[in-house]
Amino acid sequence: MYQYRKTIQCAIQDQGITIHSGVASTLKLFPAPSGTGICFRRSGSVYPLHPCYIEIKNFHTVLRFSSTFCVQTVEHVLAACLGLGVTDIIIECSQEELPFFDGSALHFSSMLHAAGLKEFKEESEYLVLQEPISVSEGNSYITLTPGLPFIHVSVPLTSIYQEEANFSFLKDDFYRNIAPARTFSQLSKIELMRQKGLIQGGNLECAVVLQEDGTTINPEGFRLPQECARHKILDILGDFMTLGAPCIASIESYAPGHSRNLKAVQCIAKNADSYRRMKYSDVKKYIQAVSEKKSFKYAS
Repeated sequence: MYQYRKTIQCAIQDQGITIHSGVASTLKLFPAPSGTGICFRRSGSVYPLHPCYIEIKNFHTVLRFSSTFCVQTVEHVLAACLGLGVTDIIIECSQEELPFFDGSALHFSSMLHAAGLKEFKEESEYLVLQEPISVSEGNSYITLTPGLPFIHVSVPLTSIYQEEANFSFLKDDFYRNIAPARTFSQLSKIELMRQKGLIQGGNLECAVVLQEDGTTINPEGFRLPQECARHKILDILGDFMTLGAPCIASIESYAPGHSRNLKAVQCIAKNADSYRRMKYSDVKKYIQAVSEKKSFKYAS
């Protein structure tokens, strides 16, 4: 968690290949004044993050701002902004789909670092969950409850291999533990996805490819322990940033996916009583109170 709002000090850009359409795409990041929020811009029109723009997809996060402007695969850059505390930035892209780079949030985080971070005097704002939210699809689910900001995921990767991972906003290092985690796919599903027009730009440089026993065919192996589960945490962090601010809640998910994440975001946005927006200083008091209550419960 970060106390003060941040932007970048100077504009920065880079080019890469998109994962699904497989074309070259240029990403540009621009500084923004305090209070601007995270916004996407095209042809002079600027759109701030808001759940009303969400278009539910299974394999990536899409924001459709108008009939002529949408952006796809935004989850990794949004997770990088959350992880580094960037609250105010303008994002432009030459294509509808953002470049995928190495399939993680590491390249986006490195771009933000390279541009330099500028801290404002105004406090960061957070969205604090007040009521439980749960979304399920088949045997997959995501559940959010009011409490300490913590994520636990269980990810069945093949019929015989499963990973689990945790992330605490209060204790864990996003840049080290989550940002490098790459997207992944089962080897047996790649051809079917390509036949559907997906992952046309996919290769072993931007994804972990798994065999049935859970081993990877990537020559370098895994970057991190439980890398696939950590990537699902990355996706959750990025997807929930579509609320416009980091979400303070305890999150539990089995077989996480973008559609469940984004439906949960929409549930929160539609119910004004399910959350409160708080400045950092108030969130700090809230977390302290929750921590003391939890400690008292265990002590008794």
